[in-house]
Amino acid sequence: MCAFTFCFVFVPGVARAECRNVVDGERDVDAIGEAARARWLREFLEEERRDAMFWNVGFATAGAIGLAGNLVWGALASYDVRVSRYFAAAAAGGLLFLSVTNPLRVKTSVPAGLSPCAEVQERERVLLGVAKDETKRRSALYHVVPLVFNVASGLTLGLGYGHWRNAILNTALAELVTELRIFVAPQGARTALRRYRHGDIGGDGAKAAWTIAPIVVGQNGTGVAFTLAY
Repeated sequence: MCAFTFCFVFVPGVARAECRNVVDGERDVDAIGEAARARWLREFLEEERRDAMFWNVGFATAGAIGLAGNLVWGALASYDVRVSRYFAAAAAGGLLFLSVTNPLRVKTSVPAGLSPCAEVQERERVLLGVAKDETKRRSALYHVVPLVFNVASGLTLGLGYGHWRNAILNTALAELVTELRIFVAPQGARTALRRYRHGDIGGDGAKAAWTIAPIVVGQNGTGVAFTLAY
Protein backbone atom coordinates (compact mmCIF):
# COMPACT_ATOMS: atom_id res chain seq x y z
CA MET A 1 0.00 0.00 0.00
CA CYS A 2 1.27 3.44 -0.85
CA ALA A 3 1.11 6.08 1.80
CA PHE A 4 0.78 9.74 0.92
CA THR A 5 1.62 12.42 3.35
CA PHE A 6 0.77 16.03 2.65
CA CYS A 7 3.15 18.41 4.28
CA PHE A 8 2.57 22.13 4.36
CA VAL A 9 5.76 24.01 5.07
CA PHE A 10 5.89 27.72 5.82
CA VAL A 11 9.28 29.15 4.89
CA PRO A 12 9.85 32.82 5.71
CA GLY A 13 11.85 34.50 2.97
CA VAL A 14 15.11 36.19 3.73
CA ALA A 15 14.46 39.85 4.46
CA ARG A 16 15.70 42.03 1.62
CA ALA A 17 17.49 45.25 2.49
CA GLU A 18 15.47 48.06 0.99
CA CYS A 19 17.11 50.71 -1.14
CA ARG A 20 15.92 53.96 0.40
CA ASN A 21 14.84 56.58 -2.09
CA VAL A 22 16.27 60.10 -1.97
CA VAL A 23 13.29 61.97 -3.40
CA ASP A 24 11.07 61.98 -0.29
CA GLY A 25 8.99 59.15 -1.70
CA GLU A 26 6.72 56.78 0.18
CA ARG A 27 7.88 53.45 1.56
CA ASP A 28 6.16 51.76 -1.39
CA VAL A 29 9.00 53.06 -3.57
CA ASP A 30 11.64 51.42 -1.38
CA ALA A 31 9.86 48.08 -1.66
CA ILE A 32 10.26 48.03 -5.44
CA GLY A 33 13.34 46.20 -6.68
CA GLU A 34 16.42 48.20 -7.65
CA ALA A 35 16.42 46.76 -11.18
CA ALA A 36 12.84 47.87 -11.87
CA ARG A 37 13.43 51.33 -10.45
CA ALA A 38 16.69 51.81 -12.37
CA ARG A 39 15.08 50.64 -15.61
CA TRP A 40 12.09 52.97 -15.23
CA LEU A 41 14.29 55.94 -14.35
CA ARG A 42 16.71 55.24 -17.18
CA GLU A 43 13.95 54.94 -19.79
CA PHE A 44 12.15 58.06 -18.59
CA LEU A 45 15.30 60.20 -18.43
CA GLU A 46 16.29 59.12 -21.93
CA GLU A 47 12.86 60.14 -23.25
CA GLU A 48 13.01 63.45 -21.39
CA ARG A 49 16.50 64.08 -22.76
CA ARG A 50 15.18 63.76 -26.30
CA ASP A 51 12.30 66.14 -25.58
CA ALA A 52 14.70 68.66 -24.03
CA MET A 53 17.05 68.40 -27.02
CA PHE A 54 14.24 69.12 -29.49
CA TRP A 55 13.10 72.07 -27.37
CA ASN A 56 16.61 73.51 -27.03
CA VAL A 57 17.57 73.02 -30.67
CA GLY A 58 14.18 74.11 -31.99
CA PHE A 59 14.15 77.53 -30.34
CA ALA A 60 17.89 78.07 -30.86
CA THR A 61 17.32 77.45 -34.57
CA ALA A 62 14.34 79.81 -34.62
CA GLY A 63 16.44 82.49 -32.94
CA ALA A 64 19.30 82.00 -35.38
CA ILE A 65 16.99 82.19 -38.40
CA GLY A 66 15.28 85.29 -37.02
CA LEU A 67 18.61 86.96 -36.30
CA ALA A 68 20.11 86.22 -39.70
CA GLY A 69 16.92 86.98 -41.61
CA ASN A 70 16.36 90.37 -40.00
CA LEU A 71 20.01 91.37 -40.39
CA VAL A 72 19.93 90.57 -44.10
CA TRP A 73 16.54 92.24 -44.53
CA GLY A 74 17.75 95.33 -42.75
CA ALA A 75 20.93 95.52 -44.78
CA LEU A 76 18.95 95.48 -48.03
CA ALA A 77 16.14 97.82 -46.95
CA SER A 78 15.80 101.55 -46.56
CA TYR A 79 16.91 103.32 -43.39
CA ASP A 80 13.48 103.37 -41.74
CA VAL A 81 12.93 99.68 -42.34
CA ARG A 82 16.54 98.87 -41.42
CA VAL A 83 16.16 100.28 -37.91
CA SER A 84 13.07 98.19 -37.22
CA ARG A 85 14.68 95.03 -38.63
CA TYR A 86 17.77 95.50 -36.48
CA PHE A 87 15.61 95.79 -33.37
CA ALA A 88 13.81 92.61 -34.42
CA ALA A 89 17.20 90.97 -34.96
CA ALA A 90 18.16 91.92 -31.41
CA ALA A 91 15.05 90.19 -30.08
CA ALA A 92 15.80 87.06 -32.12
CA GLY A 93 19.38 87.19 -30.90
CA GLY A 94 18.08 87.24 -27.34
CA LEU A 95 16.11 84.06 -28.02
CA LEU A 96 19.21 82.42 -29.49
CA PHE A 97 21.31 83.54 -26.53
CA LEU A 98 18.86 82.14 -23.98
CA SER A 99 18.56 78.84 -25.82
CA VAL A 100 22.32 78.38 -26.01
CA THR A 101 23.33 79.61 -22.56
CA ASN A 102 20.41 78.26 -20.52
CA PRO A 103 19.30 74.97 -22.08
CA LEU A 104 17.35 72.28 -20.27
CA ARG A 105 19.88 69.53 -19.56
CA VAL A 106 18.93 65.94 -18.73
CA LYS A 107 21.77 63.62 -17.76
CA THR A 108 21.21 59.97 -18.63
CA SER A 109 24.57 58.41 -17.72
CA VAL A 110 25.78 57.54 -14.22
CA PRO A 111 29.32 56.84 -12.97
CA ALA A 112 30.54 53.31 -13.60
CA GLY A 113 31.06 50.86 -10.78
CA LEU A 114 28.10 51.92 -8.64
CA SER A 115 26.16 49.38 -6.66
CA PRO A 116 22.57 48.74 -7.82
CA CYS A 117 21.17 50.87 -5.00
CA ALA A 118 23.70 53.68 -5.55
CA GLU A 119 22.83 53.71 -9.27
CA VAL A 120 19.13 54.03 -8.45
CA GLN A 121 19.76 56.87 -6.02
CA GLU A 122 21.97 58.69 -8.54
CA ARG A 123 19.22 58.50 -11.16
CA GLU A 124 16.70 59.68 -8.55
CA ARG A 125 18.86 62.74 -7.91
CA VAL A 126 18.93 63.45 -11.64
CA LEU A 127 15.12 63.17 -11.84
CA LEU A 128 14.76 65.48 -8.85
CA GLY A 129 17.13 68.04 -10.38
CA VAL A 130 15.37 68.01 -13.76
CA ALA A 131 11.98 68.39 -12.09
CA LYS A 132 13.25 71.40 -10.12
CA ASP A 133 14.67 72.94 -13.30
CA GLU A 134 11.38 72.45 -15.15
CA THR A 135 9.48 74.02 -12.25
CA LYS A 136 11.85 76.99 -12.22
CA ARG A 137 11.23 77.60 -15.91
CA ARG A 138 7.55 78.19 -15.17
CA SER A 139 8.33 80.75 -12.46
CA ALA A 140 7.45 84.45 -12.68
CA LEU A 141 11.09 85.35 -13.30
CA TYR A 142 11.05 83.64 -16.68
CA HIS A 143 8.01 85.71 -17.68
CA VAL A 144 9.02 89.07 -16.23
CA VAL A 145 12.63 89.39 -17.43
CA PRO A 146 11.85 88.83 -21.15
CA LEU A 147 8.78 91.06 -20.84
CA VAL A 148 10.89 93.93 -19.47
CA PHE A 149 13.44 93.45 -22.26
CA ASN A 150 10.80 93.30 -24.98
CA VAL A 151 8.92 96.35 -23.71
CA ALA A 152 12.15 98.34 -23.27
CA SER A 153 13.18 97.46 -26.82
CA GLY A 154 9.77 98.50 -28.15
CA LEU A 155 9.80 101.80 -26.26
CA THR A 156 13.28 102.56 -27.52
CA LEU A 157 12.19 101.95 -31.10
CA GLY A 158 9.01 104.00 -30.62
CA LEU A 159 10.32 106.92 -28.57
CA GLY A 160 13.76 107.06 -30.08
CA TYR A 161 12.94 106.57 -33.73
CA GLY A 162 9.20 107.21 -33.93
CA HIS A 163 8.50 103.74 -35.39
CA TRP A 164 5.54 102.99 -33.16
CA ARG A 165 3.83 100.57 -35.53
CA ASN A 166 6.91 98.37 -35.84
CA ALA A 167 7.64 98.82 -32.15
CA ILE A 168 4.25 97.35 -31.24
CA LEU A 169 4.58 94.52 -33.77
CA ASN A 170 8.12 93.63 -32.67
CA THR A 171 7.18 93.68 -29.00
CA ALA A 172 4.04 91.61 -29.50
CA LEU A 173 5.83 89.00 -31.63
CA ALA A 174 8.79 88.76 -29.26
CA GLU A 175 6.48 88.33 -26.28
CA LEU A 176 4.43 85.73 -28.13
CA VAL A 177 7.53 83.66 -28.89
CA THR A 178 8.74 84.03 -25.30
CA GLU A 179 5.49 82.75 -23.83
CA LEU A 180 5.29 79.97 -26.41
CA ARG A 181 8.79 78.84 -25.43
CA ILE A 182 7.75 78.68 -21.78
CA PHE A 183 4.44 76.98 -22.54
CA VAL A 184 5.91 74.16 -24.63
CA ALA A 185 8.95 73.58 -22.41
CA PRO A 186 9.23 69.93 -21.30
CA GLN A 187 7.41 69.28 -18.02
CA GLY A 188 7.50 65.49 -17.93
CA ALA A 189 9.91 65.27 -15.00
CA ARG A 190 7.46 67.04 -12.69
CA THR A 191 4.74 64.50 -13.42
CA ALA A 192 7.19 61.60 -13.32
CA LEU A 193 8.51 62.67 -9.93
CA ARG A 194 5.00 62.75 -8.46
CA ARG A 195 4.33 59.25 -9.80
CA TYR A 196 7.66 57.94 -8.61
CA ARG A 197 7.17 59.27 -5.09
CA HIS A 198 3.97 57.19 -4.88
CA GLY A 199 5.62 54.11 -6.33
CA ASP A 200 3.47 54.30 -9.46
CA ILE A 201 6.02 52.94 -11.92
CA GLY A 202 4.69 49.44 -12.59
CA GLY A 203 7.74 47.93 -10.96
CA ASP A 204 8.26 44.43 -9.63
CA GLY A 205 7.99 45.22 -5.96
CA ALA A 206 8.55 42.72 -3.19
CA LYS A 207 5.51 40.48 -3.21
CA ALA A 208 4.58 37.21 -1.57
CA ALA A 209 5.19 34.15 -3.71
CA TRP A 210 4.15 30.54 -3.32
CA THR A 211 5.24 27.23 -4.82
CA ILE A 212 4.09 23.61 -4.63
CA ALA A 213 6.65 20.81 -4.98
CA PRO A 214 6.77 17.07 -4.25
CA ILE A 215 8.76 15.84 -1.24
CA VAL A 216 9.89 12.47 0.09
CA VAL A 217 8.77 11.45 3.58
CA GLY A 218 10.81 8.63 5.05
CA GLN A 219 11.60 5.65 2.80
CA ASN A 220 8.20 4.89 1.27
CA GLY A 221 6.14 8.07 1.58
CA THR A 222 5.72 10.97 -0.78
CA GLY A 223 4.07 14.29 -0.20
CA VAL A 224 3.57 17.83 -1.30
CA ALA A 225 5.25 20.87 0.16
CA PHE A 226 3.53 24.20 0.01
CA THR A 227 6.09 27.01 0.39
CA LEU A 228 5.25 30.64 1.01
CA ALA A 229 8.02 33.18 0.78
CA TYR A 230 7.81 36.88 1.49
